[in-house]
Amino acid sequence: MIQGPQGAVIGLSGGVDSSVTAYLLVRALGRDNVVGLILPYKTTPPEDIRDAKYIAETLGIKYYYIDISNVRNAFAEAIPEFDEGNKVATGNLLPRIRMTILYYFANKLNKVVAGTGDKSELLIGYFTKYGDGGVDILPIGDLYKTQVRYLGKYLGLLDSIAFKPSSPRLWDGQTAEGELGGVKYEDVDVILHALVDYRMNIEQAVEATGKPLELVQAVWRRVINTEHKRRSLWCPGYP
Repeated sequence: MIQGPQGAVIGLSGGVDSSVTAYLLVRALGRDNVVGLILPYKTTPPEDIRDAKYIAETLGIKYYYIDISNVRNAFAEAIPEFDEGNKVATGNLLPRIRMTILYYFANKLNKVVAGTGDKSELLIGYFTKYGDGGVDILPIGDLYKTQVRYLGKYLGLLDSIAFKPSSPRLWDGQTAEGELGGVKYEDVDVILHALVDYRMNIEQAVEATGKPLELVQAVWRRVINTEHKRRSLWCPGYP
């Protein structure tokens, strides 16, 4: 008789999304059925590692700490004409390496890989295809970033984690809002809510949200231009 998966494996980054997801997994499955992986690289700030360990230890789940720097460097040595200056190509190696390690443990331990992406990130394509987008389940995939932050507060997260600026830490100084041109997730979420949940057109969304036309158009362009990423995830209901 084939036995189905027993629990979940999750990558712990020290950010709000992975922390909230870990809390929910423990509530749903029990701490003995959840395994965390902390997978830092040299660009990972020490406070993120500290926060990831804090979450694992607070929840009482088993976790592994694996520095992926040597794995990433092995790619650099093996790939001809490796371009360290290409932030996107080299940066996206990191979540893909992490995905591979997560699935190694999931296969070994007979568990599923729990993704930590939220609805905001999924809709604007702020994730790596076949990297952090390579998952089995998305527990917070239908919650906007703003909702995740306040759910974190409800679950008991420290403010320093619940409201930490989001960043995949693929290179030094990277922040999500910085890559969005300085636009805050609070504004992005309101626009997405109008365009996606209420199916408003651009003009209606501008009127309903009070946000500038250029901003609403920019957010919608990101949704349209990143559709290929969501197709790889098979997300019903996502444009």
